[in-house]
Amino acid sequence: MSPSGFRVGLRPWQLLLALCLVGSASGSPADLLERPLLRPGDLLILDGDAGEALPDGERPGVLFVARALRSGGFARPEVLASDPRWREPTGLAVLDDGTLLVVESTWAPGPEPARGALFAVQLGESPAVVSLWWTDERLRRPISALRVGPRMVYVSDRDADPLGLEQPTGCVFAVPHGVDSSGALGQPGAATVVAEGRALVTPGPLALTPDGTVLLMDADANPRGVLFDDGRPGSPGVLYRITPTGFTVELEPTSTVSPVGLVLGEAGELYVIDANEGQRPGVVGDGALFVRHEQGLQLVVDSIQQGRPRAMVDPCGGDTLADGRLVVADANADPLGLGEDGTCKGVYGTGPGAVLVIDPVAATVETLIADERFVMPLIVRRVRP
Repeated sequence: MSPSGFRVGLRPWQLLLALCLVGSASGSPADLLERPLLRPGDLLILDGDAGEALPDGERPGVLFVARALRSGGFARPEVLASDPRWREPTGLAVLDDGTLLVVESTWAPGPEPARGALFAVQLGESPAVVSLWWTDERLRRPISALRVGPRMVYVSDRDADPLGLEQPTGCVFAVPHGVDSSGALGQPGAATVVAEGRALVTPGPLALTPDGTVLLMDADANPRGVLFDDGRPGSPGVLYRITPTGFTVELEPTSTVSPVGLVLGEAGELYVIDANEGQRPGVVGDGALFVRHEQGLQLVVDSIQQGRPRAMVDPCGGDTLADGRLVVADANADPLGLGEDGTCKGVYGTGPGAVLVIDPVAATVETLIADERFVMPLIVRRVRP
C-alpha cells in the first residue's frame, strides 16, 4: 500500500457501494466504469459542511466519491457517507481492511466539553455504516490521522492535554488497533503520546515517506520570529520528524505563510500546500504550492503566476494522480459562480469550493471537479491499488 493512499484489493471489505451515478463532470453516464466497488483512480472528497441542515442550523460533513471514467476525468461526486456527529471534520485516513477513518475535531460525549473523535466508515452496507471508533479524554481538537503501520494510527491534536493538567499543548497520539478473525478492523487499544510540547503550536497534517519517516507540519510554529512586511497574516510553520520518542525539526521554511497540507508525489517528492501565500495583501490572499528542494522549499505555483487571481482561494488537503499531477481540495473556490455558501467560514472567500488539479511541471492550476452540493471540501484522496 502506498504510504499516503488507499489500498484496494480483492478482499472481503470491497463491498457494494449502492450509489446511483446521475451524471458526469467529464463524460456521459455510459462512460462510467460499471462496477460497484471502489477501484484505483476513484477520488474520495471530504466536505466539512455539505450535509443537510440539523435542527440547530449546523450542517454535518459529507464524504463523497467521484468515480474515474474510462475516457479520463471523473463522474459527478456521489454521497458515500455522512453523520450528524461530523460537525467539523478535519481529516481522512484508511486502515488495512479498507475502513475509512474520519477525524471529527469537535465531537463531545454528551454534555461534556468537546474533545473530538475518530469515526469509522465501513463500506459493507448501503448506506455505509458510520460508528464512533476512538476518542480519548486527553483530546481537545484532533486535526489529522495517518496509518503508519499494519496496526497503528497516528493522530495529531492542536490543543491536547496529554498530562491532564488543563494546559493544552500540541500533541501526536499513537493509537494501536487489532483485527478480528476475518481481518476486519478491531477495537483500538490504549493510545500513547509520541510527541507533545509547547513547540507544537498548531500541529496538523501528517505524512509517511517511502522510507517510513513520519512527518508533521505545524502551520503556526515560528521559532525564528519571521515577520511578513507585506500585510500577509500567518507564520512560516515548521516541518517536524516524528520519532518513537518525540520529535525533531526536519525543516524550518521561511517563505510559507499558512502551510496546511502535505502531499507525497509519485516519486517521493514532498509538496507543501499553503493556504495564504500569494504575494498580495492579506485581505485578498491566495494559495500556493511548494516542493521540498535540497534544504528548503521551492515555489511550484501560486495564483499570481497563473494570471488568475483567486485560482487557489483556500487550498487544503490533497493527493497525487497516477500521472504525477496533484489534486487539491479548495474549501472556498467558486468556479461555477454560485456565490457565497452561507457558512461565513472562508478566509479569503466563502464560495462552495472545488477540487483543483495542479501540474507541477507546467506550473498550471485548473478546476477538476466542481459541484453545486459542495460547501467546504477539505481533503481529497485517490484510491490506490
